[in-house]
Amino acid sequence: MVAFSLKAQYKKGQFGVGGDFSFINSRNSLSRSTTDFNDNYSNGFNVSLIGGKFISSKNYLYGIVDVSYSSFVRNLITDNFDNKVQQEVFSSSFSLQAGVGLRRYFAVNEKNIVGLFMQGQLKVGNTWVTQRNFATQNDSVSQDVKINYPVRIFSASLSPGVYVNITPQWQLTANVGNLYFIQTIIPENEQVNLSKRNSSFGLDVNIFDFRLGVLYTPKKD
Repeated sequence: MVAFSLKAQYKKGQFGVGGDFSFINSRNSLSRSTTDFNDNYSNGFNVSLIGGKFISSKNYLYGIVDVSYSSFVRNLITDNFDNKVQQEVFSSSFSLQAGVGLRRYFAVNEKNIVGLFMQGQLKVGNTWVTQRNFATQNDSVSQDVKINYPVRIFSASLSPGVYVNITPQWQLTANVGNLYFIQTIIPENEQVNLSKRNSSFGLDVNIFDFRLGVLYTPKKD
């Protein structure tokens, strides 16, 4: 990566647009005995689009639209001769959220080629969930149930990151770690045997699971 020399501060009122992206694709196979085989698949992605302006030389205030999808499949094979799936659990979720965020920059040198930032976001939106449970016994279907339901969601997060200014207009970002709070609500009219309200709070720190992004600031006279 080649970096150009540039001064440290953005101008107050400077506009910037960009976004970030992350994805997951994994398979976990577990053999619990000579005739019992469990296969788990996880897939998903997250795309965020942002637009805002610098309210000071170090603070970037922005709006955000966030789209994400994830799916999980668990197959249980109990007969290694015919490899038929006796049980299948499938779940997927598609989320659309919008909100606001504030990013605070911390330059580590005068040229400001590489530095740190802290980013906080508030978002509200909706998640559409699909679940399916399938099972067979003695070559006949014993269970085949599929349900769909919406989930209202509110989330707050605080995450650190690293940025690299590769030109005066283009900046690369990488978020590593995430302190988050999520509140979900299933509407009362949805007939699902689940808790209608759930809250979660946690900290993710994983250097192998991070969000890559870019910010473009049009050059001003």
